[in-house]
Amino acid sequence: MGQSGYRLCADGTFFVSGLWHGANWNFVVFGLLHGVALSVEFLLKKKRKNWSKKFGFYYDILSNMATFSYFTFSVIFFRANSLGQALNFLKKLFDFSAYDFGQLMHLDVAFLYNVAVGIPLILLLVIFEKAELNEKLVSIFNKKRALRFALYTFALIQIGLFGVFLNQNDFIYFQF
Repeated sequence: MGQSGYRLCADGTFFVSGLWHGANWNFVVFGLLHGVALSVEFLLKKKRKNWSKKFGFYYDILSNMATFSYFTFSVIFFRANSLGQALNFLKKLFDFSAYDFGQLMHLDVAFLYNVAVGIPLILLLVIFEKAELNEKLVSIFNKKRALRFALYTFALIQIGLFGVFLNQNDFIYFQF
């Protein structure tokens, strides 16, 4: 099977998986976005290997961020009730004239805490994983029970204090 056959199969598979999630155009777009991403990944495979060799660690970090951003973008279509709602959301998202940056001072403390602590922690996890420090951390956590207990306790306290437990919608598959 050639490149075009592979891309056609990948796009077709993700088109069908989009339909499987729901018979609505926003789900089809969600599936097609994933098919397109897989096709682009396939087409740029050799270039990505060269970029990875040339830029190393920085390329890995940027590619992880790009993958996460693209997936997050695609979820807009998955979570929207219709294609029109998703497109309207995107229009508002990129209309910077509508933002009142003065409201940033009045954000919820839990949100600010999650941003201030969460984003650096995610970046640290990516750096540790890519820098192959993961094995060293695992060995430290296996040897230091007190440290492991402290981190688990800290995580549970954070979930208890800042977790969202009320006003949750049903799991998405229960909505059909």
